[in-house]
Amino acid sequence: MDNLNYIERLRDFEQQLHQDHLRQVEQNRVFGEQDGRRNLPAVSDEIMPPDERNMLARYQSRVEAVSGTVRQMLFDIKDRLWQSAVTEMNQWSETWVAQQVRNALLVRDRLLQESRDIHFDNLKALENAPSFARAKADIGAAENRLQEVSRIVGRYELHQKIKPFWAIAIAVIIGILEVPLNYKTFFVFRDSLLMTMIFSLSFVVVMPVIAHSAGRLFRQAGERPAYYLISFALSLGAVVLSYFAGELRTDVLPDVPAASKPFFFTVNMLFFMAAAIASFLAHDPSIALSDAHRAVQQAHRRHARTLASFENRIREETELFQQSKEGIQRNFSQAEAAAQNRLRIVQQTIHDATALYNQVLALGQRLEREQQAFCHAAILCRREENLKFRTNHAQPAVWRAPLPELAMSLHLVPELKWPLADVASPPLDTRYAN
Repeated sequence: MDNLNYIERLRDFEQQLHQDHLRQVEQNRVFGEQDGRRNLPAVSDEIMPPDERNMLARYQSRVEAVSGTVRQMLFDIKDRLWQSAVTEMNQWSETWVAQQVRNALLVRDRLLQESRDIHFDNLKALENAPSFARAKADIGAAENRLQEVSRIVGRYELHQKIKPFWAIAIAVIIGILEVPLNYKTFFVFRDSLLMTMIFSLSFVVVMPVIAHSAGRLFRQAGERPAYYLISFALSLGAVVLSYFAGELRTDVLPDVPAASKPFFFTVNMLFFMAAAIASFLAHDPSIALSDAHRAVQQAHRRHARTLASFENRIREETELFQQSKEGIQRNFSQAEAAAQNRLRIVQQTIHDATALYNQVLALGQRLEREQQAFCHAAILCRREENLKFRTNHAQPAVWRAPLPELAMSLHLVPELKWPLADVASPPLDTRYAN
């Protein structure tokens, strides 16, 4: 129950008592009129009538209800809020604060170790997944082969002046440049469009492939001398094809002078040399080292999806672990700050409990006094109505005596004080003194 609930309960209780009093006043007006018409009580009566004594007893019971309710609240406030805070205040010391911080530190270290163990277990579970294990074994075998070949060759890096992509791109560009001229050349044979395109593209494809292969074989002929012979044969074939293409273009194309034959031959040879040189620069002299690097790249591409999924799960697990560590550290910082500021918090708690106790007590004392005032007002209201309707217009002798007081007890309850004079307690900040 918070502080507002205590006050709200007393306010509701006060409203209920006020409604009961209003109903009692209305009843007294009716009963006073009835007794007045009968001239009761008699003028000579010196003893309070039973109805008034019953009214006193009724309001006395309400006073006791107020006293019981307020005393229960005071006991609850003092026992649950005030006394526990005072006990903790008496136990407070720098040593106690240091012990609380050490306890929080032990809890933090234990939680961090548990979180770390769980994180490592999750990582092991991810690494031991069948799909990742196969990918890791495949890539590991390719990389081991690469390391072995690198140790034999004496180097790890590939001696490539340009990337293979550019060698292939140069060969494709040369082929594209040859397409229109070859198409026009073969078009004079009056074959179908399909056959004309086939002849044209065959020549276009053959020359770049020969140039690319010749450049690669010549680059790697150091390990296999037979490649010199093959590359020479391919180059000779390229020369023959270039000469044949020059002859064919000179013969079949109209309006082409005979002197154009060396021009066509030279252009074809320049294209061949450009593609061959690009292929030469794009390959490594070592066949084994190139194959080993290619095997590693193929293994990575083959398992790229598995590796990407594994990396994402590793990243998620790492983020969860970091969040867990930050949460544990945050809780420790809060616990450390709470221990460091505990004196101020306890002082504020004592101050609030003391103020609430005294507020409830003052409100209860006021309710008791109100009930006594209500009781006298109800009796006097009845007497007033009685006198108004009496035929003899004489007041009974008993009305001359003062009305009796109700037995009230809350005024005997002392207010709560802090600090107590007889309680040894550490010095408090004057802001929280009552």
